[in-house]
Amino acid sequence: MERAATRVAFLRGVSGVSVARKLTLGRCFSYIPTMVRATRVMTSLLFFTVSRGAWAQGPAPLPNDGARTPPPVELGAGAFARYDHGNVCEQDGDVVSCSNGRAFVGAQLAPRYRFSHLFSLGAFAAFGWKMGSQSTQSSDGSHDDLSETTFRLETEARLHLLDPGDPDLWFGVGVGVTWLHQSVDIYGPGDRFLRSTSNTELGPIAGVAFGVDFPVAEFFALGPELRGAALTYGEDPALAVSLALTGTFLASP
Repeated sequence: MERAATRVAFLRGVSGVSVARKLTLGRCFSYIPTMVRATRVMTSLLFFTVSRGAWAQGPAPLPNDGARTPPPVELGAGAFARYDHGNVCEQDGDVVSCSNGRAFVGAQLAPRYRFSHLFSLGAFAAFGWKMGSQSTQSSDGSHDDLSETTFRLETEARLHLLDPGDPDLWFGVGVGVTWLHQSVDIYGPGDRFLRSTSNTELGPIAGVAFGVDFPVAEFFALGPELRGAALTYGEDPALAVSLALTGTFLASP
Protein backbone atom coordinates (compact mmCIF):
# COMPACT_ATOMS: atom_id res chain seq x y z
CA MET A 1 0.00 0.00 0.00
CA GLU A 2 1.48 3.28 -1.09
CA ARG A 3 0.35 6.77 -0.23
CA ALA A 4 1.83 9.99 -1.53
CA ALA A 5 2.12 13.01 0.77
CA THR A 6 1.82 16.30 -1.11
CA ARG A 7 4.08 19.15 -0.22
CA VAL A 8 4.77 22.41 -2.05
CA ALA A 9 8.20 23.95 -2.57
CA PHE A 10 9.01 27.20 -4.33
CA LEU A 11 12.17 26.20 -6.20
CA ARG A 12 13.42 27.38 -9.60
CA GLY A 13 15.45 24.31 -10.38
CA VAL A 14 14.34 21.07 -8.81
CA SER A 15 16.83 18.17 -8.77
CA GLY A 16 15.97 15.03 -6.83
CA VAL A 17 13.62 15.02 -3.86
CA SER A 18 13.14 18.43 -2.21
CA VAL A 19 10.56 19.67 0.27
CA ALA A 20 9.30 23.12 1.32
CA ARG A 21 11.37 24.65 4.07
CA LYS A 22 10.80 27.50 6.45
CA LEU A 23 12.52 30.76 5.63
CA THR A 24 14.34 32.23 8.63
CA LEU A 25 13.55 35.82 9.53
CA GLY A 26 17.14 36.90 9.12
CA ARG A 27 17.34 35.53 5.59
CA CYS A 28 13.93 36.91 4.68
CA PHE A 29 14.62 40.45 5.79
CA SER A 30 17.93 40.51 3.93
CA TYR A 31 15.77 41.36 0.88
CA ILE A 32 14.17 44.37 2.51
CA PRO A 33 17.03 46.96 2.19
CA THR A 34 16.81 46.74 -1.61
CA MET A 35 13.04 47.14 -1.45
CA VAL A 36 13.40 50.10 0.92
CA ARG A 37 15.84 51.89 -1.39
CA ALA A 38 13.50 51.39 -4.34
CA THR A 39 10.55 52.64 -2.29
CA ARG A 40 12.49 55.75 -1.24
CA VAL A 41 13.06 56.60 -4.89
CA MET A 42 9.38 56.05 -5.73
CA THR A 43 8.27 58.06 -2.70
CA SER A 44 10.61 60.95 -3.60
CA LEU A 45 9.12 61.02 -7.10
CA LEU A 46 5.63 60.92 -5.61
CA PHE A 47 6.30 63.87 -3.27
CA PHE A 48 7.94 65.80 -6.12
CA THR A 49 4.83 65.27 -8.24
CA VAL A 50 2.59 66.32 -5.35
CA SER A 51 4.64 69.48 -4.80
CA ARG A 52 4.48 70.43 -8.47
CA GLY A 53 0.73 69.75 -8.51
CA ALA A 54 0.19 71.91 -5.44
CA TRP A 55 2.28 74.74 -6.95
CA ALA A 56 0.36 74.58 -10.22
CA GLN A 57 -2.94 74.46 -8.34
CA GLY A 58 -2.45 78.00 -7.11
CA PRO A 59 -4.37 79.47 -4.15
CA ALA A 60 -6.90 77.30 -2.38
CA PRO A 61 -10.50 77.80 -3.58
CA LEU A 62 -12.82 79.93 -1.50
CA PRO A 63 -15.26 78.09 0.77
CA ASN A 64 -18.26 79.18 -1.29
CA ASP A 65 -16.99 78.04 -4.71
CA GLY A 66 -18.71 74.66 -4.45
CA ALA A 67 -15.54 72.57 -4.13
CA ARG A 68 -15.75 69.92 -1.45
CA THR A 69 -12.65 68.98 0.53
CA PRO A 70 -12.40 65.18 0.96
CA PRO A 71 -12.85 63.95 4.55
CA PRO A 72 -9.42 63.20 6.06
CA VAL A 73 -10.25 59.59 7.07
CA GLU A 74 -11.00 57.01 4.38
CA LEU A 75 -11.61 53.27 4.68
CA GLY A 76 -11.52 51.07 1.60
CA ALA A 77 -12.75 47.47 1.57
CA GLY A 78 -13.31 45.04 -1.28
CA ALA A 79 -12.86 41.67 -2.95
CA PHE A 80 -10.05 40.70 -5.33
CA ALA A 81 -8.83 38.03 -7.73
CA ARG A 82 -5.05 37.61 -7.99
CA TYR A 83 -2.55 35.59 -10.00
CA ASP A 84 1.03 34.96 -8.84
CA HIS A 85 3.40 34.21 -11.72
CA GLY A 86 6.48 32.23 -10.68
CA ASN A 87 7.95 28.75 -10.68
CA VAL A 88 5.73 26.58 -8.43
CA CYS A 89 6.59 22.93 -7.89
CA GLU A 90 4.61 20.13 -6.25
CA GLN A 91 6.17 16.88 -5.09
CA ASP A 92 4.34 13.55 -5.04
CA GLY A 93 6.78 10.95 -3.73
CA ASP A 94 9.73 10.95 -6.14
CA VAL A 95 7.78 12.75 -8.86
CA VAL A 96 8.04 16.54 -9.05
CA SER A 97 5.71 18.59 -11.28
CA CYS A 98 5.99 22.34 -11.83
CA SER A 99 3.66 25.05 -13.07
CA ASN A 100 3.99 28.75 -13.77
CA GLY A 101 1.91 30.05 -10.88
CA ARG A 102 -1.25 30.00 -8.81
CA ALA A 103 -4.51 31.96 -8.49
CA PHE A 104 -6.08 33.38 -5.31
CA VAL A 105 -9.35 35.06 -4.38
CA GLY A 106 -9.89 37.03 -1.20
CA ALA A 107 -10.71 40.24 0.64
CA GLN A 108 -8.75 43.44 1.24
CA LEU A 109 -8.80 46.44 3.56
CA ALA A 110 -7.18 49.87 3.06
CA PRO A 111 -7.50 52.51 5.82
CA ARG A 112 -5.77 55.82 5.05
CA TYR A 113 -5.47 59.46 6.05
CA ARG A 114 -6.02 62.19 3.44
CA PHE A 115 -3.45 64.90 4.13
CA SER A 116 -4.79 66.94 1.22
CA HIS A 117 -6.93 66.39 -1.85
CA LEU A 118 -3.68 65.39 -3.63
CA PHE A 119 -2.02 63.02 -1.16
CA SER A 120 -2.97 60.25 1.29
CA LEU A 121 -1.01 57.75 3.35
CA GLY A 122 -2.22 54.53 4.91
CA ALA A 123 -2.06 50.75 5.09
CA PHE A 124 -3.08 47.96 2.74
CA ALA A 125 -3.90 44.41 3.89
CA ALA A 126 -5.19 41.47 1.84
CA PHE A 127 -5.98 37.83 2.64
CA GLY A 128 -6.53 35.22 -0.07
CA TRP A 129 -7.27 31.54 -0.63
CA LYS A 130 -5.82 29.43 -3.44
CA MET A 131 -8.36 28.44 -6.09
CA GLY A 132 -8.76 24.95 -7.53
CA SER A 133 -8.60 21.35 -6.34
CA GLN A 134 -5.54 20.41 -4.28
CA SER A 135 -5.99 16.75 -3.38
CA THR A 136 -4.23 13.47 -4.22
CA GLN A 137 -5.73 10.01 -3.73
CA SER A 138 -4.30 6.48 -3.72
CA SER A 139 -5.96 3.27 -4.86
CA ASP A 140 -6.59 2.19 -1.24
CA GLY A 141 -8.64 5.32 -0.55
CA SER A 142 -6.00 7.23 1.38
CA HIS A 143 -5.56 10.83 0.30
CA ASP A 144 -3.87 14.15 1.10
CA ASP A 145 -5.63 17.53 1.02
CA LEU A 146 -3.50 20.64 0.50
CA SER A 147 -4.70 24.16 1.30
CA GLU A 148 -2.84 27.43 0.74
CA THR A 149 -3.55 30.93 2.02
CA THR A 150 -1.65 34.16 1.49
CA PHE A 151 -1.51 37.46 3.37
CA ARG A 152 0.14 40.79 2.58
CA LEU A 153 0.56 43.91 4.71
CA GLU A 154 1.93 47.14 3.25
CA THR A 155 2.37 50.83 3.86
CA GLU A 156 0.89 52.65 0.88
CA ALA A 157 1.10 56.25 -0.38
CA ARG A 158 -1.43 57.51 -2.92
CA LEU A 159 -1.48 60.45 -5.32
CA HIS A 160 -5.01 61.61 -6.16
CA LEU A 161 -4.99 63.12 -9.64
CA LEU A 162 -8.36 64.88 -9.99
CA ASP A 163 -10.06 67.77 -8.21
CA PRO A 164 -12.47 67.15 -5.31
CA GLY A 165 -15.99 66.36 -6.44
CA ASP A 166 -14.79 64.45 -9.53
CA PRO A 167 -14.22 60.69 -9.68
CA ASP A 168 -11.16 59.94 -7.56
CA LEU A 169 -8.46 58.75 -9.97
CA TRP A 170 -5.40 57.67 -7.98
CA PHE A 171 -1.96 56.10 -8.25
CA GLY A 172 -0.22 54.40 -5.33
CA VAL A 173 3.07 52.80 -4.31
CA GLY A 174 3.51 50.40 -1.40
CA VAL A 175 6.06 48.25 0.38
CA GLY A 176 5.67 45.61 3.09
CA VAL A 177 5.74 41.90 3.86
CA THR A 178 3.83 38.89 2.57
CA TRP A 179 3.59 35.28 3.62
CA LEU A 180 2.23 32.01 2.30
CA HIS A 181 0.81 29.33 4.58
CA GLN A 182 0.56 25.75 3.32
CA SER A 183 -1.27 23.00 5.21
CA VAL A 184 -1.54 19.30 4.31
CA ASP A 185 -4.16 17.03 5.94
CA ILE A 186 -3.27 13.34 5.56
CA TYR A 187 -6.03 10.68 5.59
CA GLY A 188 -5.75 6.91 5.61
CA PRO A 189 -8.11 4.28 4.12
CA GLY A 190 -11.73 4.84 5.01
CA ASP A 191 -11.19 8.59 5.21
CA ARG A 192 -9.48 8.16 8.59
CA PHE A 193 -7.58 11.31 9.60
CA LEU A 194 -3.91 10.60 10.38
CA ARG A 195 -2.08 13.88 10.83
CA SER A 196 -1.63 17.43 9.57
CA THR A 197 1.55 19.26 8.58
CA SER A 198 2.06 22.93 7.72
CA ASN A 199 4.69 25.33 6.45
CA THR A 200 4.90 29.14 6.30
CA GLU A 201 7.11 31.19 3.98
CA LEU A 202 7.73 34.90 4.61
CA GLY A 203 9.16 37.52 2.27
CA PRO A 204 9.13 41.19 1.18
CA ILE A 205 6.74 42.73 -1.33
CA ALA A 206 6.69 46.06 -3.20
CA GLY A 207 4.21 47.22 -5.79
CA VAL A 208 2.13 49.84 -7.54
CA ALA A 209 -1.62 50.32 -7.85
CA PHE A 210 -4.06 52.28 -10.00
CA GLY A 211 -7.73 52.87 -9.33
CA VAL A 212 -10.74 55.11 -9.74
CA ASP A 213 -13.53 55.66 -7.21
CA PHE A 214 -16.90 56.94 -8.42
CA PRO A 215 -19.04 58.80 -5.84
CA VAL A 216 -22.37 57.02 -5.35
CA ALA A 217 -23.35 58.81 -2.12
CA GLU A 218 -22.09 61.78 -0.12
CA PHE A 219 -19.69 59.64 1.93
CA PHE A 220 -19.31 56.51 -0.18
CA ALA A 221 -17.52 55.72 -3.45
CA LEU A 222 -17.20 52.55 -5.51
CA GLY A 223 -14.73 51.55 -8.19
CA PRO A 224 -12.14 49.13 -9.62
CA GLU A 225 -8.42 48.95 -8.92
CA LEU A 226 -5.50 47.16 -10.54
CA ARG A 227 -2.34 46.13 -8.65
CA GLY A 228 1.03 44.78 -9.65
CA ALA A 229 3.73 43.67 -7.23
CA ALA A 230 7.13 41.99 -7.02
CA LEU A 231 7.46 39.55 -4.13
CA THR A 232 9.43 36.56 -2.95
CA TYR A 233 8.56 33.39 -1.08
CA GLY A 234 11.79 31.66 -0.15
CA GLU A 235 14.59 32.31 -2.64
CA ASP A 236 12.77 32.84 -5.93
CA PRO A 237 10.99 36.06 -6.96
CA ALA A 238 7.47 36.17 -8.35
CA LEU A 239 5.11 38.71 -9.88
CA ALA A 240 1.55 39.21 -8.64
CA VAL A 241 -1.28 40.91 -10.54
CA SER A 242 -4.69 41.50 -8.95
CA LEU A 243 -7.98 43.11 -9.93
CA ALA A 244 -10.40 44.26 -7.23
CA LEU A 245 -13.74 45.97 -6.74
CA THR A 246 -13.61 48.25 -3.70
CA GLY A 247 -15.93 50.50 -1.78
CA THR A 248 -14.52 53.53 0.05
CA PHE A 249 -16.18 55.00 3.11
CA LEU A 250 -15.40 58.71 3.66
CA ALA A 251 -15.68 59.97 7.22
CA SER A 252 -14.39 62.90 9.23
CA PRO A 253 -12.71 61.95 12.54
